[in-house]
Amino acid sequence: MPISHLLPLFSAIWVFGLGLFVLTQVILGRNRSLAHVLFSFFCFGTTFWLLGTFMMFRSTNDEAAIFWDRFLYVAAILNPILLYHFGRAFLDVKEKKWVLWLGYALALFFLIISRTDYFVSDLYKYSWGVHTKARLFHHVFLVYFICYVNLFLITVINGLKTTVDKLKRTQLKYIFAALMIMAIVGVPAFLPAYGIDIFPFSYLSGAIFAIITAYAITQHGFLSQVMATDILVVLILGYLFIPIMVPEFQIGIFGKLSFLILITFFGFLLTKSVRQEIFYSEEMKKAYDSLKKLDKAKSEFVSIASHQLRTPLTAIKGYISMILEGGYGRLASKTEQPLKKIYQANERLIKLVNDLLNLSRIESGRIELLKEKISIEVLINNAIDILKLGVENKKLYLKFKKPEKPLPELIVDKEKIGQAIINIVDNAIRYTESGGITIKVSEEKEKETNDKIIIIEVKDTGLGMEKKDIKDLFESFSRGQAGTKHWTEGAGLGLYIAKKFVEMHGGRIWAESPGPDKGSTFSIELPINS
Repeated sequence: MPISHLLPLFSAIWVFGLGLFVLTQVILGRNRSLAHVLFSFFCFGTTFWLLGTFMMFRSTNDEAAIFWDRFLYVAAILNPILLYHFGRAFLDVKEKKWVLWLGYALALFFLIISRTDYFVSDLYKYSWGVHTKARLFHHVFLVYFICYVNLFLITVINGLKTTVDKLKRTQLKYIFAALMIMAIVGVPAFLPAYGIDIFPFSYLSGAIFAIITAYAITQHGFLSQVMATDILVVLILGYLFIPIMVPEFQIGIFGKLSFLILITFFGFLLTKSVRQEIFYSEEMKKAYDSLKKLDKAKSEFVSIASHQLRTPLTAIKGYISMILEGGYGRLASKTEQPLKKIYQANERLIKLVNDLLNLSRIESGRIELLKEKISIEVLINNAIDILKLGVENKKLYLKFKKPEKPLPELIVDKEKIGQAIINIVDNAIRYTESGGITIKVSEEKEKETNDKIIIIEVKDTGLGMEKKDIKDLFESFSRGQAGTKHWTEGAGLGLYIAKKFVEMHGGRIWAESPGPDKGSTFSIELPINS
């Protein structure tokens, strides 16, 4: 069998392996971009085209030749629009979407009409083989093919002008060069359909595509350990698959030598990649151990510093409180307001120190729960007493809608659940400029397990949030856009600590908001322990 007949088969195996690898990355979640999906579909379409070409060369009668020629037209119809869509997705082009959808509509039309004699029928017979005769809708199809290939070229040129990322530019130059060659060289393949006796050399573009992508992979850092493995598997499968597809074909010494060189080359790359992986793993382990030691030292420092700071701050709070209450004699009216501001500033410092201390205990796993029976109403009232001064200073209301009948007592660590409630209410006070905060508590049933639960809702009329801010709201040192803008003194620890304390009790905490300037609702769910 002529080597020219086997080239499409070799190229088909390579391109299919490339498409399969990219699709595998998408399925495994390593890269789920639309560009990767479209590239894999383009590769599968090209595989159809190359396999159809190979089988058409091997056809022994007119019916088989027409069948396989129509078979490969599936790829010829789909590839231009897939190529254009891939270019748009890779470069994140948003405008003129109607051009894209028009292309898919035309492709669907040509796919249907290509199965009929209105597209191709009968055969031209040449010295090198045969080709179906173009009919009316084939002429229209050629206009569609050329237009969308040119649209892809324009998209690439614009991308090269605007893209600043070096890796992306290199990918554009090599991968797109391979794709453009396939598209451009594919055009002369239609000439035999019009009675022009020209050998269909366009299938060589499949081999060119394989060579360019291989070069890009090996020379420009696109090869991963996984990809080297995939390529090696594809080569071995190709070596075993060709004799099955072509039983009479015998791989000569040249073919065996070629496979040996390729398998050795990619095997070497795989081995090299594995060695690098082992080296980097060892380096990462060393770095991880060092970071673990530093993290432990940081936690110990924060714990010691917090303990040392808390004692004098508590003493300051006590003395200021006594002065404000008149314990050291009557207080002048002009002195009272500054002292209240000092008291509030001191309270913020105490809260920050407590948050840091709790954070270091959580991170080091030194938190213990001292559970006892207590009413949730008591914990909420305690929180209101602690925070009422801040509410009065901002002239807000703080309402507690008590349930009609007493709720069951909870078995919790009252200090930690109390702290969680304080943090949530304090957060609502901070970000509410007018109106106020309403606390509501109720007994409900968990939907999935039907277990009884207590839900505490803290609803404010404050700044509200966007959905993107809610997502990371309960992470440590995380603050929403509104928080950063309107409250510069927070550390972003209160909600994180509240979440951790609630979760330690088997509960959960979440936030909801209709949007900016529409307030927020924070909810705490706790199981009722029997």
